[in-house]
Amino acid sequence: MFPHLKILVLCILPMATVYGDSYDCQIHQDPCGCQDHPQEIVCEAQFVIKGKIVSKHFTQERDPLFGRIHTAHYEVNITTVFKGIGIVTSDNLIIQRRMEKCDRTGLDVGDNYIITGHTDFITGELRSHGCQWNAKWTKLTSFQQQGLINGAYLENCNSCEISTDLLRMASHGRKVSAAGKTCTFNYRSCEGQAHYKKRSCVRCGNQQDCSWVRNDRYENCYNTNTLPEILIY
Repeated sequence: MFPHLKILVLCILPMATVYGDSYDCQIHQDPCGCQDHPQEIVCEAQFVIKGKIVSKHFTQERDPLFGRIHTAHYEVNITTVFKGIGIVTSDNLIIQRRMEKCDRTGLDVGDNYIITGHTDFITGELRSHGCQWNAKWTKLTSFQQQGLINGAYLENCNSCEISTDLLRMASHGRKVSAAGKTCTFNYRSCEGQAHYKKRSCVRCGNQQDCSWVRNDRYENCYNTNTLPEILIY
C-alpha cells in the first residue's frame, strides 16, 4: 500500500546525564529494600571497617517481642578502620549480625567487606544489621571506595545532611537541616543512582552551601594532601 515507506525501529535504552556523566541508569535493587546513601550509613555508624571474613557460625534464640531471632557471628580479620578507632581495639574481632528474612546467606568467608555498625550499649559487642553497609569491597564502585579513603563521606557528617524524605527523617529522630545544608536524594531516580554510586554531599572549600561532588574530585575542594585519620593494620 505504501511501497516507498520504510519503518525505522529505535531501541532506546534508559540513559542519564548528571553533572556531565552519561551512563546506563540501572537502579540498584537491595534485597532488603534498604535505600540509604552510603554517606548516611557511614555518618550514623559507630564503626566503619574493612576486613576479611575468616569464619562464621549461626545461632538462634527466641525473643518475647520479635519471636525467633537468627544471628550470624563473624570472625573478621580487620585491615582498615575508617571510623571507630577507639572501638575497634584489635585486628581480629567477632562482629554479630542479625539475619533478616531477605538475606539468609550472610557474608561469604574468604572475601573482604566494608562493614558498618554499632556497639551493644550493655555488652560493648560489635553489631550490624541488614541495612547497614555490609558489602563486598570488590562490589563497591571505585568512587565509593574513594569516598571512604579520601574522607568525602566522614569529613562532612557534621556540616551536611542528606534528605530523602522529611517525614521519614522525623520518624527516625533526625533533625531537618536548614536550606543550603541539605542535599536531596531520591534513591529510585537516575540522578539518585549517580549520587549513590559516585558522590558525596559536601561543603566544598569556602562555600556555605552543601552540594553533590564526585568522590574522585573531592580532594580538589581543598589545597591539602592530608588524609583522614585511618587505622591500617
